[in-house]
Amino acid sequence: ASPASATATATAQSADDEEYFKEQPEPTLRPLVENIVQDRPENIHRYLSQRLLNRNIDLGGEATLRIIAVNDVYVLDNFPALYTLIKANSTPNIITVLAGDFVAPSLLSSLDSGYGMVDCMNLCPISHVCFGNHEADIDHQELLERMKQFNGVWLNTNMQDFGRTAPGVEHAQLPEYDIITVTNGEHTRKVGLLGVLSNDPALYRPGAFGGARIDDVDAKLAEWYERLTGPEFGCDLVIPITHQ
Repeated sequence: ASPASATATATAQSADDEEYFKEQPEPTLRPLVENIVQDRPENIHRYLSQRLLNRNIDLGGEATLRIIAVNDVYVLDNFPALYTLIKANSTPNIITVLAGDFVAPSLLSSLDSGYGMVDCMNLCPISHVCFGNHEADIDHQELLERMKQFNGVWLNTNMQDFGRTAPGVEHAQLPEYDIITVTNGEHTRKVGLLGVLSNDPALYRPGAFGGARIDDVDAKLAEWYERLTGPEFGCDLVIPITHQ
């Protein structure tokens, strides 16, 4: 064969190989990619997989949600460690949760009504919070200001008349639920999030939260589980963030 025909044959074969790899990357390259990315952090694992194969190859077969959760945070001392933990373990599918009791009680909150705490939460960042009983320890108007200051989602599933029952008290409309989409290649799942706090009256002084009624936790969770997993929302999973 002439050099020209040999070059044409090689070019055609290269084009055929490239087309094959585009159509069927997993059977051919999957073992190589898995060997390269094994034992690496999940975010590096996913990045290398996508770069090496130029597509969202599904190596795990599951859509995984990572949750970093803390609660009852009364001092700022450990926020640097929490910030480092979040950054070191961040993935495309992650939520960071603080399940109540953060604006109070503390020596600092007696001076700034939780301003410094929420500022640190935003810097981490914390993506979702719910009420704890100690959120009622600070002045009601100051609590409303902390809600405005917070950059994430403040869930409130079982105290929806918050602020409505006291004359002249401003009402803050907070979401009863949040729905996030978790993806991994071709796998996609919908996860519903709820936020509830204890309705035990022994935990609260009279008029707490502007006189709001706190609904029964179990009843509200059961109600919203049915709604979120039903045809209206179609969630695959419901996760309650609770302070009880």
